[in-house]
Amino acid sequence: MKGRESFLERTIYFTSILFRMLTPPLYSFARLEKCCKACLRKNPNAYLPRWFLADLYKEYRKPEEAKREYQALQQRGYLKEKDCLNMAEVLYSLGSYEDVKRILAPIIDRYVNHKNANWALAISYMKTEEFDKAVVYLERLIAAGSRRYEDYRNIGFCYRRLGGFEKAKEAYSNALSIKPDSKEIRENLALVYIGIGKNLLDKDIGKSDLAGAEAAFMKALDINPGDPLVIKSIENIQELKNLTEQLHELKEI
Repeated sequence: MKGRESFLERTIYFTSILFRMLTPPLYSFARLEKCCKACLRKNPNAYLPRWFLADLYKEYRKPEEAKREYQALQQRGYLKEKDCLNMAEVLYSLGSYEDVKRILAPIIDRYVNHKNANWALAISYMKTEEFDKAVVYLERLIAAGSRRYEDYRNIGFCYRRLGGFEKAKEAYSNALSIKPDSKEIRENLALVYIGIGKNLLDKDIGKSDLAGAEAAFMKALDINPGDPLVIKSIENIQELKNLTEQLHELKEI
Protein backbone atom coordinates (compact mmCIF):
# COMPACT_ATOMS: atom_id res chain seq x y z
CA MET A 1 0.00 0.00 0.00
CA LYS A 2 1.16 3.55 -0.67
CA GLY A 3 0.15 6.82 0.87
CA ARG A 4 -3.18 6.84 2.66
CA GLU A 5 -4.71 3.58 3.79
CA SER A 6 -8.07 2.10 2.86
CA PHE A 7 -10.95 2.02 5.34
CA LEU A 8 -10.27 -1.65 6.08
CA GLU A 9 -6.56 -1.00 6.66
CA ARG A 10 -7.35 1.92 8.97
CA THR A 11 -9.79 -0.23 10.93
CA ILE A 12 -7.26 -3.02 11.33
CA TYR A 13 -4.53 -0.61 12.36
CA PHE A 14 -6.63 1.23 14.94
CA THR A 15 -7.92 -2.06 16.38
CA SER A 16 -4.36 -3.34 16.70
CA ILE A 17 -3.11 -0.15 18.37
CA LEU A 18 -6.13 0.01 20.70
CA PHE A 19 -5.49 -3.57 21.78
CA ARG A 20 -1.88 -2.72 22.52
CA MET A 21 -2.85 0.40 24.51
CA LEU A 22 -5.37 -1.49 26.63
CA THR A 23 -3.08 -4.37 27.56
CA PRO A 24 -0.03 -2.88 29.34
CA PRO A 25 2.63 -3.65 30.33
CA LEU A 26 2.73 -6.35 27.66
CA TYR A 27 2.58 -3.57 25.07
CA SER A 28 4.72 -0.81 26.54
CA PHE A 29 6.10 2.33 24.87
CA ALA A 30 8.94 0.27 23.43
CA ARG A 31 6.55 -2.27 21.91
CA LEU A 32 4.26 0.41 20.49
CA GLU A 33 7.26 2.18 18.98
CA LYS A 34 8.50 -1.10 17.52
CA CYS A 35 5.07 -1.86 16.04
CA CYS A 36 4.86 1.56 14.31
CA LYS A 37 8.37 1.31 12.95
CA ALA A 38 7.68 -2.16 11.58
CA CYS A 39 4.63 -0.81 9.74
CA LEU A 40 6.70 2.06 8.33
CA ARG A 41 9.40 -0.29 7.08
CA LYS A 42 6.71 -2.08 5.07
CA ASN A 43 5.19 1.17 3.84
CA PRO A 44 7.31 4.33 4.43
CA ASN A 45 4.51 6.49 3.02
CA ALA A 46 1.82 5.23 5.40
CA TYR A 47 0.05 7.97 7.36
CA LEU A 48 -1.36 6.21 10.42
CA PRO A 49 1.80 4.55 11.82
CA ARG A 50 3.77 7.78 11.46
CA TRP A 51 0.94 9.85 12.96
CA PHE A 52 0.67 7.45 15.90
CA LEU A 53 4.46 7.40 16.35
CA ALA A 54 4.64 11.22 16.36
CA ASP A 55 1.94 11.46 19.01
CA LEU A 56 3.57 8.63 20.98
CA TYR A 57 6.86 10.52 21.12
CA LYS A 58 5.02 13.72 22.07
CA GLU A 59 3.18 12.06 24.95
CA TYR A 60 6.34 10.37 26.21
CA ARG A 61 8.25 13.68 26.06
CA LYS A 62 10.64 12.81 23.29
CA PRO A 63 10.39 16.12 21.39
CA GLU A 64 13.25 15.62 18.92
CA GLU A 65 11.82 12.28 17.80
CA ALA A 66 8.29 13.72 17.65
CA LYS A 67 9.51 16.68 15.58
CA ARG A 68 11.15 14.31 13.10
CA GLU A 69 7.93 12.34 12.58
CA TYR A 70 5.73 15.44 12.28
CA GLN A 71 8.15 16.86 9.73
CA ALA A 72 7.95 13.60 7.80
CA LEU A 73 4.15 13.94 7.76
CA GLN A 74 4.53 17.52 6.58
CA GLN A 75 6.93 16.58 3.78
CA ARG A 76 4.47 13.97 2.53
CA GLY A 77 1.58 16.45 2.60
CA TYR A 78 -0.24 14.50 5.33
CA LEU A 79 -0.12 17.12 8.08
CA LYS A 80 -3.66 17.98 9.21
CA GLU A 81 -4.59 21.01 11.31
CA LYS A 82 -4.80 18.99 14.52
CA ASP A 83 -1.38 17.55 13.73
CA CYS A 84 -0.17 21.15 13.38
CA LEU A 85 -1.43 21.91 16.91
CA ASN A 86 0.52 18.96 18.29
CA MET A 87 3.60 19.77 16.24
CA ALA A 88 3.54 23.35 17.52
CA GLU A 89 3.55 22.10 21.13
CA VAL A 90 6.61 19.99 20.36
CA LEU A 91 8.40 22.89 18.65
CA TYR A 92 7.56 25.16 21.57
CA SER A 93 9.12 22.70 24.00
CA LEU A 94 12.27 22.81 21.84
CA GLY A 95 12.35 26.62 21.85
CA SER A 96 11.65 26.90 18.10
CA TYR A 97 9.50 30.01 18.53
CA GLU A 98 9.63 31.22 14.93
CA ASP A 99 8.43 27.80 13.75
CA VAL A 100 5.59 27.86 16.29
CA LYS A 101 4.41 31.21 14.91
CA ARG A 102 4.73 29.99 11.32
CA ILE A 103 2.62 26.90 11.97
CA LEU A 104 -0.01 28.29 14.32
CA ALA A 105 -0.63 31.82 13.05
CA PRO A 106 -2.58 30.70 9.91
CA ILE A 107 -4.92 28.37 11.84
CA ILE A 108 -5.20 29.70 15.40
CA ASP A 109 -8.40 31.68 14.74
CA ARG A 110 -10.18 28.36 14.20
CA TYR A 111 -9.02 27.18 17.64
CA VAL A 112 -9.73 30.20 19.82
CA ASN A 113 -10.36 28.02 22.91
CA HIS A 114 -7.36 25.73 22.46
CA LYS A 115 -5.37 26.57 25.60
CA ASN A 116 -2.08 24.91 24.67
CA ALA A 117 -2.01 26.46 21.20
CA ASN A 118 -2.84 29.96 22.44
CA TRP A 119 -0.27 29.63 25.22
CA ALA A 120 2.47 28.41 22.86
CA LEU A 121 1.77 31.18 20.35
CA ALA A 122 1.56 33.88 23.04
CA ILE A 123 4.86 32.92 24.66
CA SER A 124 6.52 32.58 21.25
CA TYR A 125 5.53 36.16 20.45
CA MET A 126 6.79 37.25 23.88
CA LYS A 127 10.12 35.55 23.24
CA THR A 128 10.47 37.50 20.01
CA GLU A 129 9.32 40.71 21.76
CA GLU A 130 6.13 41.10 19.71
CA PHE A 131 4.13 42.03 22.79
CA ASP A 132 1.16 43.52 20.94
CA LYS A 133 0.55 40.13 19.31
CA ALA A 134 1.32 38.09 22.41
CA VAL A 135 -1.30 39.88 24.50
CA VAL A 136 -4.06 38.94 22.03
CA TYR A 137 -3.58 35.22 22.71
CA LEU A 138 -3.04 35.69 26.43
CA GLU A 139 -6.36 37.55 26.61
CA ARG A 140 -7.97 34.61 24.81
CA LEU A 141 -6.78 32.31 27.57
CA ILE A 142 -8.47 34.52 30.15
CA ALA A 143 -11.64 34.72 28.05
CA ALA A 144 -11.64 30.91 27.86
CA GLY A 145 -11.75 30.75 31.66
CA SER A 146 -8.10 30.55 32.67
CA ARG A 147 -7.38 31.49 36.28
CA ARG A 148 -3.65 30.82 36.21
CA TYR A 149 -1.59 33.59 37.73
CA GLU A 150 1.05 33.06 35.00
CA ASP A 151 -1.39 34.22 32.34
CA TYR A 152 -2.21 37.45 34.21
CA ARG A 153 1.49 37.96 34.96
CA ASN A 154 2.37 37.65 31.28
CA ILE A 155 -0.43 40.01 30.25
CA GLY A 156 0.88 42.51 32.78
CA PHE A 157 4.39 42.18 31.41
CA CYS A 158 3.23 42.71 27.81
CA TYR A 159 1.17 45.78 28.65
CA ARG A 160 3.99 47.24 30.73
CA ARG A 161 6.41 46.84 27.83
CA LEU A 162 3.81 48.44 25.56
CA GLY A 163 3.34 51.37 27.96
CA GLY A 164 -0.23 50.40 28.85
CA PHE A 165 0.28 50.87 32.57
CA GLU A 166 -3.39 50.85 33.60
CA LYS A 167 -4.02 47.49 31.92
CA ALA A 168 -0.73 46.19 33.29
CA LYS A 169 -1.77 47.27 36.78
CA GLU A 170 -5.08 45.42 36.45
CA ALA A 171 -3.39 42.25 35.19
CA TYR A 172 -0.72 42.20 37.90
CA SER A 173 -3.34 42.89 40.56
CA ASN A 174 -5.31 39.88 39.34
CA ALA A 175 -2.16 37.76 39.40
CA LEU A 176 -1.42 38.92 42.94
CA SER A 177 -4.94 38.05 44.09
CA ILE A 178 -4.30 34.47 42.92
CA LYS A 179 -0.76 34.24 44.31
CA PRO A 180 -0.44 36.89 47.05
CA ASP A 181 2.94 35.61 48.25
CA SER A 182 4.68 36.11 44.88
CA LYS A 183 7.67 38.44 45.28
CA GLU A 184 8.08 38.54 41.48
CA ILE A 185 4.55 39.87 40.90
CA ARG A 186 4.91 42.48 43.65
CA GLU A 187 8.14 43.72 42.10
CA ASN A 188 6.52 43.97 38.68
CA LEU A 189 3.40 45.71 40.02
CA ALA A 190 5.68 48.19 41.77
CA LEU A 191 7.42 48.82 38.42
CA VAL A 192 4.03 49.60 36.89
CA TYR A 193 3.35 52.26 39.52
CA ILE A 194 6.83 53.67 38.94
CA GLY A 195 5.97 53.88 35.23
CA ILE A 196 2.69 55.65 36.07
CA GLY A 197 4.56 58.08 38.32
CA LYS A 198 7.19 58.82 35.69
CA ASN A 199 4.46 59.50 33.12
CA LEU A 200 3.11 62.20 35.44
CA LEU A 201 6.44 63.98 35.40
CA ASP A 202 7.28 66.43 32.65
CA LYS A 203 10.54 67.90 31.46
CA ASP A 204 8.98 71.23 32.25
CA ILE A 205 8.78 71.11 36.07
CA GLY A 206 5.86 73.51 36.09
CA LYS A 207 3.74 71.05 34.10
CA SER A 208 4.54 67.99 36.21
CA ASP A 209 1.93 66.43 38.49
CA LEU A 210 4.26 66.01 41.43
CA ALA A 211 1.50 65.06 43.85
CA GLY A 212 0.16 62.38 41.49
CA ALA A 213 3.64 61.04 40.80
CA GLU A 214 4.45 60.93 44.51
CA ALA A 215 1.21 59.07 45.21
CA ALA A 216 2.09 56.49 42.54
CA PHE A 217 5.60 56.03 43.96
CA MET A 218 4.23 55.69 47.49
CA LYS A 219 1.80 53.03 46.23
CA ALA A 220 4.76 51.20 44.69
CA LEU A 221 6.57 51.34 48.02
CA ASP A 222 3.49 50.01 49.80
CA ILE A 223 3.34 47.06 47.40
CA ASN A 224 7.06 46.30 47.50
CA PRO A 225 8.57 47.76 50.69
CA GLY A 226 12.27 48.47 50.58
CA ASP A 227 12.49 48.50 46.78
CA PRO A 228 15.59 50.67 46.12
CA LEU A 229 14.23 51.86 42.76
CA VAL A 230 11.02 53.06 44.42
CA ILE A 231 12.91 54.76 47.24
CA LYS A 232 15.14 56.54 44.72
CA SER A 233 12.06 57.70 42.78
CA ILE A 234 10.52 59.16 45.96
CA GLU A 235 13.78 60.95 46.75
CA ASN A 236 13.80 62.42 43.24
CA ILE A 237 10.23 63.65 43.74
CA GLN A 238 11.22 65.38 46.96
CA GLU A 239 14.11 67.07 45.17
CA LEU A 240 11.73 68.24 42.42
CA LYS A 241 9.28 69.57 45.02
CA ASN A 242 12.09 71.51 46.72
CA LEU A 243 13.22 72.87 43.34
CA THR A 244 9.64 73.87 42.48
CA GLU A 245 9.31 75.75 45.79
CA GLN A 246 12.60 77.56 45.16
CA LEU A 247 11.48 78.59 41.66
CA HIS A 248 8.20 79.81 43.08
CA GLU A 249 10.02 81.92 45.68
CA LEU A 250 12.27 83.40 43.02
CA LYS A 251 9.24 84.46 40.97
CA GLU A 252 7.82 86.29 43.98
CA ILE A 253 10.98 88.34 44.56
